[in-house]
Amino acid sequence: GRESIVLETFALGPGRERLKEAQLLYDRAQVEEAGPVAEEAVALLQRGMAVSTTTRELLDAQILLGMIRIALGDEKGASSVFRKAATLDLDRELDAVNHPPHVIELYNGARAEVAKKAPARVSVQTSVGATVFVDGNEIGAAPIDSLRLVPGDHYVLVRAAGGAARFEAVTVTPG
Repeated sequence: GRESIVLETFALGPGRERLKEAQLLYDRAQVEEAGPVAEEAVALLQRGMAVSTTTRELLDAQILLGMIRIALGDEKGASSVFRKAATLDLDRELDAVNHPPHVIELYNGARAEVAKKAPARVSVQTSVGATVFVDGNEIGAAPIDSLRLVPGDHYVLVRAAGGAARFEAVTVTPG
């Protein structure tokens, strides 16, 4: 039980630190410097998904990166990052307290684009009883047949009762 927490903390730690740094730079209006740091945070947190059962920090990093891109005049790039975030959590909404109306509008547009795509179906075949996590969410015990996901990049982690784990980043397409 505790081993998975230690692994997750170790795997996500560098990405969390880079995310904090990027947020600080953004808050200080140093958006040009914040961009590469936020990109690095996203990459590190994506790698950390190999042992993680949460996408919260990855989503936060993607949303911050989108906001940085907006500040730099790259709304197309921001929409692309927002679509990736929406793929991981279609239900996530941005609050008006922490996000300006234009950011919320672009983010909601990206969510709508992702939501209108035909769902993909994924099956996970592994040892009976292994716990399956998709994008940090516990789905249930394997085998999993025909799990509906929005098309895009997803993170699948399977943990057996004895602690053995298997991870795969997958890209699924409609249908």
